[in-house]
Amino acid sequence: MDDRQRRFGGSGPVREGQGIDVARLREWMRANVSGFQGSIAIQQFKGGQSNPTYKLVTPDRSFVLRRKPPGTLLKGAHAIEREYLVIRALGEVGFPVARAYGLCEDETVIVHGDFRADNMIWHMTEPRILAVLDWELSTLGHPLADFTYHLMMYHVPQHIVGGFKGADLAALGIPAEADYVADYCRRTGRDGIVDLDFYLAFNMFRFAAIVHGIKGRMARGNAASADAATLVETLPELARLARAMAERRIERW
Repeated sequence: MDDRQRRFGGSGPVREGQGIDVARLREWMRANVSGFQGSIAIQQFKGGQSNPTYKLVTPDRSFVLRRKPPGTLLKGAHAIEREYLVIRALGEVGFPVARAYGLCEDETVIVHGDFRADNMIWHMTEPRILAVLDWELSTLGHPLADFTYHLMMYHVPQHIVGGFKGADLAALGIPAEADYVADYCRRTGRDGIVDLDFYLAFNMFRFAAIVHGIKGRMARGNAASADAATLVETLPELARLARAMAERRIERW
């Protein structure tokens, strides 16, 4: 856990090639962001793979800024505009998301559903989620696909984005997978989940495809995270896990 915190937690200097025009950003924020005033000191968060994310420190408060990475981007990817609309709408109905202060669609100055445990901010002492982050992939979809993408982390090793496999779940306050599934079924009025392994295999392959996309961004020179190479190294392992899950499903037919 300490190593993951070191690699993905906190913020530090802005990485080479991902700098921001501070003067233009300050001018835009003065005109568009309620409560902003004064100077800006910019740091870059370590976590996140697709869109660079920054901590803007001002005399009175701190803000978070999300932008698309520089360089050639895949069509439809890095949809911070959609992310902004989603988190703003969710915030208006009381869902735990970060407050959306504004969206700048000028590509020269840019401001800020991948539902996994590592995309949440947890309360330090209470079993409570303070915010759900990273909404750029949000879209309409099958509820079981969404749930099993979250459930997938029980089958992902700890060295891959904070997976649960092999962890002491009781010590961490995390329910066992069977209990978690049973609780979900109870809350949604289901008798169970038919073809659970199919959904898990689908999401494991989907996750591997996301990591392959990160590998592509590394090749193009616009990976958002300094730790992208470490995640990309796990791609063959993720593909093997996905295949094993699919083969387990086939064996049960």
